[in-house]
Amino acid sequence: MDAIKANLDGTTRQPEVDMNSLYLVDFSKCQSVNDLMTILSVVGFQFSPSHPGFQYIHQFLALDKPIPARPQPQAEKASLELPKLKKVK
Repeated sequence: MDAIKANLDGTTRQPEVDMNSLYLVDFSKCQSVNDLMTILSVVGFQFSPSHPGFQYIHQFLALDKPIPARPQPQAEKASLELPKLKKVK
């Protein structure tokens, strides 16, 4: 059960937003499909043509506005020095 906090003048106050925190979406606060569409548009979904489900959603994508993918950094190949094992007799 959620508690509603109010000021002395009867107005409700919003909780402080901590800029160093993350917040989950409370979908129970959505009043309409437009609210849900606003949330989804802010997320900024992007799909690559190599995605396994690309064929199912390509008609919904802005194919006229591609975003160039950044090349993924390659991991450096470092040699691994392991200690020598002693032979047990």
